[in-house]
Amino acid sequence: MLFRSDEEKQLFTYFVAVPGMKEQLLDVLCDVQTGAADHTSQTGNVIVMGGRETGKTRLISSLIPAICKELNIEASKVAYIFAEDLNGKNIAEIASKLAGGFLVIENANQLSQETADELDEVMNGNTKGMIVILEDEKIGMRKLIRSEEHTSELQSHHDL
Repeated sequence: MLFRSDEEKQLFTYFVAVPGMKEQLLDVLCDVQTGAADHTSQTGNVIVMGGRETGKTRLISSLIPAICKELNIEASKVAYIFAEDLNGKNIAEIASKLAGGFLVIENANQLSQETADELDEVMNGNTKGMIVILEDEKIGMRKLIRSEEHTSELQSHHDL
């Protein structure tokens, strides 16, 4: 499989040397497009995990414009927030401000159970297809996934 444009190739040049990464990126772009149809955040979300200083944030900053291009939308609303800063905030209000955009949650394993439950509930509603990108190191992400097994939308993702 090839990237559809030179622009996509350029966005991911740094990452395609990693074995299997090109296929994962293409899968993500296809899954996001499929998930965009229902205007919720139930599907099409992304988990980016890797070791410390491995380029996770750089990958996300390349992925967002590629997704915008794939969905044929202009530059979208994007918010990067650390999970510990998201805890205790009004998730519904944040989602309404980011409707149709991207919520990137860094150090995602620091989400409190209450925040994860509220996020799960909000993702079931009309978010205009807001895409949630969870970022963490592998060990932290595995911890989050194990602790949030009942949280269905946080499980509806594509790993990178």
